[in-house]
Amino acid sequence: MLFTDPLYQPFPKLIALGRRIAAEPSGTGFYSFFKEGTDRPVRKEAWWVSLTMHGMTWRLVSIHPASVEGDDPSYPLLSSFFSTIKENKSIRWLISIIMSKLLAFFEMSQRTDIWQKAP
Repeated sequence: MLFTDPLYQPFPKLIALGRRIAAEPSGTGFYSFFKEGTDRPVRKEAWWVSLTMHGMTWRLVSIHPASVEGDDPSYPLLSSFFSTIKENKSIRWLISIIMSKLLAFFEMSQRTDIWQKAP
């Protein structure tokens, strides 16, 4: 969708970043896209890491407003968090378990109408 939807075509840096996220296991990048609820573009920063669960690799991506002053990470705590995930096998394992449970919940919700109110 990102690579083909006309909504994203005016934002080549966003499309390029999407390709980087798909190709690289971890990293950071910057792009512009519309501020939510407006037609005004704003600069954003993305951080991502990869987690493998059940033989499938998932990207965990955090997106937030970019710093105004250049390309320095605007959220040092977030940078530290992603570095910790990248380097700590126990945390990656814990996140994999959480993602596994969310995936199971999502799959169950597709089979049944879990959102239907009880009689």
